[in-house]
Amino acid sequence: MRGIGLLISVALVVGGASSALAQGPAERETGTIVSRGSAARHSDRPGLSKEAQGRILAYRFANCVVDRRSSDAKAYIDAQYGSPEAFAILNRLVKSRDECLYSGKLRTPTSLLRGAIFRSAYVRDFGRGQLAMAEAAPNHAEIMGGTPNELAIQHAMLLDFGSCLTRAEPEAARRFVLAEPASGMEDEALSKLAPKMGACLQQGSTAKFNRSSVNAILAEAIYREAQAGQASLAALSGKQ
Repeated sequence: MRGIGLLISVALVVGGASSALAQGPAERETGTIVSRGSAARHSDRPGLSKEAQGRILAYRFANCVVDRRSSDAKAYIDAQYGSPEAFAILNRLVKSRDECLYSGKLRTPTSLLRGAIFRSAYVRDFGRGQLAMAEAAPNHAEIMGGTPNELAIQHAMLLDFGSCLTRAEPEAARRFVLAEPASGMEDEALSKLAPKMGACLQQGSTAKFNRSSVNAILAEAIYREAQAGQASLAALSGKQ
């Protein structure tokens, strides 16, 4: 496959619907949630771009909602992409801002918030160790479930790209997803992934990606790969 017009850039160029989160000055840490994941705060690392700051805050918010609203997070992951159910679940997660955003506002495209949720769920469900994959890549069109809508079909194509990239450089893909934004680990992983990206695009495709969008795609792709790998291992164990 051949890539045309591939652009990797630090600048935020991805559009789409945004999720806006805001909270007052006080963090609510009461009752049964006091010992769980901390509410998201802005990073105090100096010299970070607004894009990197936003991603860090989105990751921390996602860590919190995956921990505190685990059933909703799982339902969101399992819901058909672009369906009314998926949007309703995401709205419930966004409304948890009173628990999961310490102060200020978080504005991020929905696609990037989705990636942040999958990133947090990956760590929760599969840990930070080596990625175990099945022999064949997941059928993302099938995973979308039900009667595929146009959004789901387009998203499945992006996940095919993510799986291709993950299988070409599994360790770099995993490290890129889990790295702190604007870190040396992220730069090193991206340097290994970038040369493989053109070959993973469908022939004749034109795509513009930045770090945030690639991370969001890969976060879901490695989660789906890990799911398939786990199911494959379970099936093999059942046959023994």
